[in-house]
Order: sequence, then structure tokens, then C-alpha cells
Amino acid sequence: MDAITPGNAIVNLNADGEVGQIAVSWNASGYAASTTFEVSRALSDPNSGGTYAVIDSGITSTTVVETSVPAGQTRWYRVRATDAGVVSDYYGPVYAAALADYSEPTADPTRQ
Repeated sequence: MDAITPGNAIVNLNADGEVGQIAVSWNASGYAASTTFEVSRALSDPNSGGTYAVIDSGITSTTVVETSVPAGQTRWYRVRATDAGVVSDYYGPVYAAALADYSEPTADPTRQ
């Protein structure tokens, strides 16, 4: 496996909105075990002026979960790889919105 070469790719990049959080995941195809990843997030559409900020870097996992995301808020993500000082292009963006919790409230047994 090469560090970062044209044959490497981040594939199946995906963002899934869940209740109060968004999970970003991907597959790293062809990267060496020493490769780490950086995840950036934009709070508004990058095509309309939203800017990215790094939310996690130096990670070896291919999943990042951002918690405490307000229901209905859409966020955009992109990922890149780093190894031995060489940085890949960004992959993405993907986007998702956190979901609201519409579960039924628990009945209060003290109220009749």
C-alpha cells in the first residue's frame, strides 16, 4: 500500500442524520495503515458562501459522529487523507440534517 498516490481514494463518503447527531463515514481504498484523516464541516452550503472548519484531524477511524446537532440543522462535510506530510485532495461534500426526536412521551404514572 502506498501512502498517498493517484490510486488511493476515499469512497462511499456518507453523512447520516440521526436524532441530535450526524454520522460521517467513508471507506479508505488503497491507503497505508499510517494514513490519518481530517474531517471539515460547513454550517451553511459551501456553494453559497459557507466556509469549512476542521472538526477532527489525525484520526485513523473512518467514522466521525458529531453530537449535539440541533434538530433540522443541515451540515456539510468533506474528508481528506494525510500521510508522511502528503495531503490528498478533499472528497465531498456530503451533507445531512440532524433529526428531531418524535418519540412518544413517557406517561407519568403519578398523574391520573
